[in-house]
Amino acid sequence: MFRFQNLSIRTKLVSIILLGMASAMTVALANFIFFELYSAKRNLTDELTVLSRITAARSGAALTFGDIKKAQENLSQLGILDSVQAACIYDADDNLFAAYTRHKPSNFLCTSTPAYIETAQFDDRIVAVADITHRNLSLGKIIVLSDLSRIERKAKNWVKLAGLMFLIATIVVVVMAMRMQSAVVSPLKHLMEVMARVRDENDLGIRAVPAGNDELGKLVDSFNDMLAMVESSRMDLEIVYNELVFRSTKAETTAVELEARNEQIKELLSGAAHDLRQPLQAMAIFVDMLQFQLEDEKYLSLTEKLKAAMYNLQAMFTDILDFSRLDHKAGTAELQDIHLEKLFGKLQLEFEVLTLRKGIHFRTHVNAISVRGISGVIERIVRNLVSNAVNYTDTGGVLLAARKKRDCVVIEVWDTGVGIPENRIDSVFKKFEQVENKGVSSHKGYGLGLAIVKQFADMMGYKLEVVSREGKGSCFRLVIPNVAEENAQSRSTVAFSSDEIFADNYRQTVLYDSDQLANTMLKTHVILVDDEPAIRSILALLLKSWDMEVTEFSGMKGVEDYFGSSDFLDPDIIISDYQLGSNLTGDAVIEEIRMAVGIDVPALIVTGNASPAIHEEIREKGFDLLLKPVGAAQLRTVLHRMLE
Repeated sequence: MFRFQNLSIRTKLVSIILLGMASAMTVALANFIFFELYSAKRNLTDELTVLSRITAARSGAALTFGDIKKAQENLSQLGILDSVQAACIYDADDNLFAAYTRHKPSNFLCTSTPAYIETAQFDDRIVAVADITHRNLSLGKIIVLSDLSRIERKAKNWVKLAGLMFLIATIVVVVMAMRMQSAVVSPLKHLMEVMARVRDENDLGIRAVPAGNDELGKLVDSFNDMLAMVESSRMDLEIVYNELVFRSTKAETTAVELEARNEQIKELLSGAAHDLRQPLQAMAIFVDMLQFQLEDEKYLSLTEKLKAAMYNLQAMFTDILDFSRLDHKAGTAELQDIHLEKLFGKLQLEFEVLTLRKGIHFRTHVNAISVRGISGVIERIVRNLVSNAVNYTDTGGVLLAARKKRDCVVIEVWDTGVGIPENRIDSVFKKFEQVENKGVSSHKGYGLGLAIVKQFADMMGYKLEVVSREGKGSCFRLVIPNVAEENAQSRSTVAFSSDEIFADNYRQTVLYDSDQLANTMLKTHVILVDDEPAIRSILALLLKSWDMEVTEFSGMKGVEDYFGSSDFLDPDIIISDYQLGSNLTGDAVIEEIRMAVGIDVPALIVTGNASPAIHEEIREKGFDLLLKPVGAAQLRTVLHRMLE
């Protein structure tokens, strides 16, 4: 498609000048020709009027005496004027008396009666009418008819002259455009060539030649100044770039060092998580065994205090470990569907012993709901909220519930505990802030639990709310967006079904008396696998105190030797540590035992490893799981359920 702006400057200049000149000349010539035509018609009319009056005066006698010949002679003399085509004399009765016609046939003819009564101008002719009188007596009239040939000849000459003038003007315009090209276009072309060189050669040191002090010269100077500025900025940018490259290289080196250090810290934390839970496990079993064997009330009080101190130590250790892993979890964990019914069932097992010991209820209410998130994070949030509720509740109970709204799932933890003063609600999620508990089982913590919950919730984009009345209780509400719809089949994935834990969602936890536990465990054969001799021996001692038969192993070789013989005793249950040395895990030992006896013996893995991924892997293989440190009462309850 043609666009005027795409034409060259010379073409634009020529076109604009020609168009302007042509417009001006056309208007001027049109006005001139119109005026000349008008003047020519008027002059010809005046001339014909004068001639017609003269001829009328000369023809009065001929008309009076009826001399037609004389009258025709007078009319023929009008033919001297080449534009006169016809002339007519009429008598007083408007009868044609004499006539003159230049050409026959012709459009200019005399009619029998006058066709015109006065002088007038028409498109193709001019008519002059004069009265023939004698002493104020009308004798007739004369009519002279003239064409416009003379005027047309003038018009043609004027048009030819205009064309010649236009041609001369065009030549002048072209010459002027060529001169203007050297003055205007040439500097612009030079500027374009310099720009092309700068682009192609990537050389900002090239400069355009100055073209004077007019606008084009100023444009060239501005272009050169711009190149100088860009060149200076480029040099500064190169300096900054080199500095950034240096710093980036240094930062990458530092990042590699920090990553290596982080990996070392992670390995240290992982090892610390396992190694520190080992003595905690031994302490938990020792304390429980002391409680079972001591009858003196004052010693029982001491063991209760020792157990509380150990519990606080475990809680503090877990909180510190969670804080150290916050960023790592946010950056590496993948989102997955989390079945809340399964999670609530797990927490039910975890807290039922503690709540029964405190004499309070622990209830849950949840349907087949799942949420999208990081399994370990959501589990830790809910566990901390439940733990906080249990710690601050001495009468009544704790309710863990979940309900689905249109665009979110709300998890709520209700308790009938001491509540939170109104002026302290905003500070409960701060580190090292703790509400004073004046209850019977006063809990002394370090103020990290709810701070961890808040940081986990913020990390995942969850909303955390709290409503509380001092002396009445509290409700912590976790709002999780993006609900994942769950079908009824999800109920089958729960580790312990609702029937195993509750008669319904509101009923109190199923209780087992000592006789039930003793009858279930009597003469039960337990395979115990742990590579730590101290832990293995104390755990074996605890199991034997429950009248269970225990066969101990430290690793795979002892298991293979024992079950490779023909006189081994079939196990009723397997208890194994997860990490058995550097290259052996408890699940592999359990699989070996199951293959040896030919049945899927109930198996429980007790581990100090805090990795949610490993926990999920253990459960997917169908093994029960307890996280160290495990108290005797908790272990006894889980073993009873497994044996049932």
